[in-house]
Amino acid sequence: MCDRCLPHSAFSYLANPAAVSIPGEAAAPESYEERRPLLIHLTVTGRCYARCVGCVNAAVTLGLDTDRHRLLTAAETVPERDARAVIHLASQSPCQEVVLCFYGGEPLLAADKIARVIHLLDASVLRGRLRYMLITNGELLLKTMSAHPGLIERLWLIGVSVDGRAEQHNRVRRGTDLHIIHANLEALRAVRRGQVLMWSTLRECQSLLDCFLEFLEARDRGWVEHFFWHWAEGREAFAD
Repeated sequence: MCDRCLPHSAFSYLANPAAVSIPGEAAAPESYEERRPLLIHLTVTGRCYARCVGCVNAAVTLGLDTDRHRLLTAAETVPERDARAVIHLASQSPCQEVVLCFYGGEPLLAADKIARVIHLLDASVLRGRLRYMLITNGELLLKTMSAHPGLIERLWLIGVSVDGRAEQHNRVRRGTDLHIIHANLEALRAVRRGQVLMWSTLRECQSLLDCFLEFLEARDRGWVEHFFWHWAEGREAFAD
């Protein structure tokens, strides 16, 4: 044993594989399969009202200093054109699974265009090897379910942007209200077939723990299954 290794007060040297023994029956082995699909992002609309602090798309992608909600929409999907583009891209990898991610802006501001894209692709040669993903702020899910029955059920994965519990979330995603998102997630629980990912963006003024505690509560309520977080991108260095 290395001279510099210090023994644990209860388990001796932790470098020893037998140092910690957990009694009881062995858990059933988990089976995980790593998939590498062809992931295609489709910007449904550039419109968004969330007014997030340090909006990634406005500050980084578009290189602007104004809020995203002040922008004229240049990025708006044309379903017939973009469905053809997806088919063309997928044809370059004929044996690969395809995941089409509907992105924004807030894509559910143009839910009718999402429905049209799915309708066109379902009638194409891609049917059977294509799955759909959505990244949304979560406030318009109930409205979309009412206006487009069956659309939400087609989604394999829904990423919902939640940046902590109510006080923190509402402070950094100023155009949204977490209580409304909660109501939408509860309504979604009854109809969805895919899983939900809570997606947190961490800015300097936020607590990661607050985000994770929100995830645990949402998971306990059956609203979400997965948690993902990332640092907010920006043009300035973090001060702390």
